[in-house]
Amino acid sequence: MKILFVGDLVGRPGRKLLKDHLAAVQEEYRVDYTIV
Repeated sequence: MKILFVGDLVGRPGRKLLKDHLAAVQEEYRVDYTIV
């Protein structure tokens, strides 16, 4: 089981970065759960 932890997500730029790249990271590393 792979868990991705994302910390220190701050402000609109941080949310945009996560929105734009999270799906690709989850797919590339075959993440089962993500905690932000």
